[in-house]
Amino acid sequence: MALETLAEREARVWSYQQTDPNGHVHAMEYVRVMEAFAADELARRGVSPRRYHFARARILFRRPCFTGEWYRRSARRFTGPDGADVLIGSIFPVAGPDDPPGERPATLVQLWAKKTLQSSAHCDKGP
Repeated sequence: MALETLAEREARVWSYQQTDPNGHVHAMEYVRVMEAFAADELARRGVSPRRYHFARARILFRRPCFTGEWYRRSARRFTGPDGADVLIGSIFPVAGPDDPPGERPATLVQLWAKKTLQSSAHCDKGP
């Protein structure tokens, strides 16, 4: 059962640095932009990035994205069988920065959040 839906406030654009010589967005960029989106949205809901890390990701491509294309992100947050958060993110192509997302995403990114093993001390790196 989905806990909630997270939605992008503003459209983003794919930059030249995120793409290969043919203008296709690199596979890891889809993961990076979805991890950043998920971390921001979870933090807005009181879930600190100090409590988890994304341990695993799965990508499903419907169509490639290219340099200069605009996109919006959304995600649905679920609780996995072990109690950890699972996010299924969608990256939607949009015609321009003010346009709403279409019905079909270009890419889906599934993220598994695992509890971190960071120290609870204020500074665990030494004095």
